[in-house]
Amino acid sequence: MTIVDIVPVVRSLDKLEILDVSVQLDSSARISALVKGDSLTEGHQLLMDGASYAAWGSDDEYVINWTIEQLGLTKA
Repeated sequence: MTIVDIVPVVRSLDKLEILDVSVQLDSSARISALVKGDSLTEGHQLLMDGASYAAWGSDDEYVINWTIEQLGLTKA
């Protein structure tokens, strides 16, 4: 295997789309999300469990903010 240093690429990603939230009651939630930009789309599968899942309650904004944080993004 060969590893080559490269110059980081600046990406223009400016939209988060949460496609699906599958809940395993009293246990976890699997979140399917897309991060979109001009000509690029990244797909992500995230698992919310433990303390994060327990803190969720009934506010959907919590899932949005948690997803943004997990992906290292900042809300505009």
